[in-house]
Parts: sequence; structure tokens; C-alpha cells
Amino acid sequence: MKVLTNVGQQEFAGIRKTEHKKYYEILFESGDILKCTVDHLFETLNGPITAKKLTKNDELIHSICGNTFIKSKKLVRRKFIAYDLVNVENGSLYYTNNVLSHNCSFLGSSNTLISGAKIQQLVFEEPIVQQKNLNIYEQPEQGHVYIATVDVAAGLSMDYSVINVIDVTEAPYKQVMVYRNNEIDPTSFSIVVDSIGKKYNYAYLIVESNNDGKIVCKELWDMEYENMISTKSEQGDNIIKSGKRSAPGIMMTKLTKKVGCSKLKDLIETEVLIIRDQQTISEIGTFVLSKGSYEAEQGKNDDIIMCLVMFAWFASTNYFVDVTGKNTTELIKSNRDDDDIHTLLGFISDGDDLFDNSSSGSYGFW
Repeated sequence: MKVLTNVGQQEFAGIRKTEHKKYYEILFESGDILKCTVDHLFETLNGPITAKKLTKNDELIHSICGNTFIKSKKLVRRKFIAYDLVNVENGSLYYTNNVLSHNCSFLGSSNTLISGAKIQQLVFEEPIVQQKNLNIYEQPEQGHVYIATVDVAAGLSMDYSVINVIDVTEAPYKQVMVYRNNEIDPTSFSIVVDSIGKKYNYAYLIVESNNDGKIVCKELWDMEYENMISTKSEQGDNIIKSGKRSAPGIMMTKLTKKVGCSKLKDLIETEVLIIRDQQTISEIGTFVLSKGSYEAEQGKNDDIIMCLVMFAWFASTNYFVDVTGKNTTELIKSNRDDDDIHTLLGFISDGDDLFDNSSSGSYGFW
């Protein structure tokens, strides 16, 4: 993919889509019209200026007529979807509607678990199947191994119940499906978990058993779901174990969360885990350090990323090595060593049919 920049046609890594509550509609003297966010950065003869501060006296650089001025600027308070290019090669400038703009860097929170530089490189994909609560990026494939992590909410239109499916057949691991619903009750949600888990080759299920998660764990246990992970608490962490002293699911303790967060940072920053879902990337950008732990900043959600924390914890266990044949720690180390070698050498890294509706039950997914 290429875009016109101030130094000719250049490659870019992808497109990031963001939602905003207001935008500017700008008419230029050249006749071009541009809708943009209030902090969209234009290049002028006096340096970069945001759309909010742009005036009729600012001379902008134009790809056809050399330069231009704005004729009018109107603030529109309405839902707006912005599309920004990610990682434009050989610079940070490119033309939007013939006017030179800056390649917007990630405008996220500070103290995020994942580094801002890495978040900027994360590019979402359009799902191959998209429904109200469901995004599918890959259909299940015969012989592939999947891990499904499950975060449970009460279904009161606040927090979300989430199923996040990762394909771990090969490295890098890939996010292949996300189900997210804040209206479904735990008992009904357990039916959805069972259905999705079975469709993804009886995915190994890791269900958070805190609070309402206990209901889902019990329902799935009664359904005799295969490949459901059971754990027991030991010295503040969870140990994967079957038998009388274990219980289905995983209690999210402080230590388990700490280990999971640490491993998740490594997985994403070394690209051992590929994130493809837009909402997931959004949550990663607002998952911040607060009072010694990581959580969503005020007014945001972290239900999907907590599923990723559980996955990262699980991927660091010996049990994961046994069932997948993959040593995550070694994969992270190998990728980190490769990055170090590339840096030393001066290299730059470049950034089936639908499911049969007859098997989806009454919940209407697929």
C-alpha cells in the first residue's frame, strides 16, 4: 500500500480507525474539503498546527497548487469515524485531500502496559464475519489448536462478557475471534462459550472464576465440556491441576494478574502474539498503571485485555508446552534476540464458508 507524501509515493503499514464525538469540516481556497478530528495535525509554512488552532492566516502546503489557505472551518458535534495511516515510510508527512498532514502518532494514555511505540504499530483488520457481538478473523481449521479465554460479567449493560480465541498452532500466535456482550446473563453466556469452544476444535477453555465467573464454570462443568482448564490456588497463584483439590476455571489473584501482565507485554512487544481486533487495540491503549496494578482508565473497558492477560499467564505454564508443543518463553527470547541483531545491523522491521447457522442455536451468532 502506498500514499503520496512530500517525498513521493511511500509505503505505509496499515490504517487505524477511531471513533470521535466531534470533528471539523474544513473548506480550503483550493476547493478541497476535509473532515478531520480536532487534533488532526496539518503542516504549514510556519510548522505543524492542529485543526483546532488553524486560522485563515495559516498557509498550508498543497500537492497541486503549491500552497493554500482555509476558507471556512466548521465544528460538527456528531459521531465521526477517522482513518489514520500507520507507519508511513521515510517520514511522517502525507497528503490528505491534497493538503499535507502529519502521520498521527498514537494519542493514548500514559503509563500503558504496552509501550506507546508498539501500540502505534498495532493495526486492526476487518473481520471476515461481523455481527452485533461477534468478530471472526479466521474460521476454525481442522488440526489447529485454539485457546479460548473467558471473562464473565453480570449482564447489566456495564462490563462485558468476553470470549477471546487465539490460534496457537504456529508462532506467532494469532487472535482469530472475539465475542463481546454486556447484556447477556452468565447462564446464557455459558451456552455461547460451549458453542464457540466446540466450533474451535474443542478449544482449551480458561474461564475467570471470580464472581459471576463461578456460574459459567459450573454450567460448563455440568455440560462436561472437554478441555476445560482446572486450577488450584497455591501461594497466591494458580496451579493447573485436576482432581479433588482443583476447581474449574482460574481465580484472578494479584500474583496471577502480575505474571499475566508481564508475559502479555512480552508477547505483544516481541510480536509472538498478533492482535487483529479494533476494540482490543483500543483497550490496550487505555490499560494503564494504577495503584501498583494495571487496569482500564476511568470510563474505559478492559474485559478483552483481561482475557489476554489470562492467555499470557497460561502460555507461560508447562501445561501449555505439553498441549501445544510451544515454549512461549523461548519464542519471546528468540524474537527479542532477532530484534537486537536487526538493530545492531541497522535494519528496520516492516512493521471456509461461514459457520452453518443450523448449529448456532437460538443466539443468532454465525
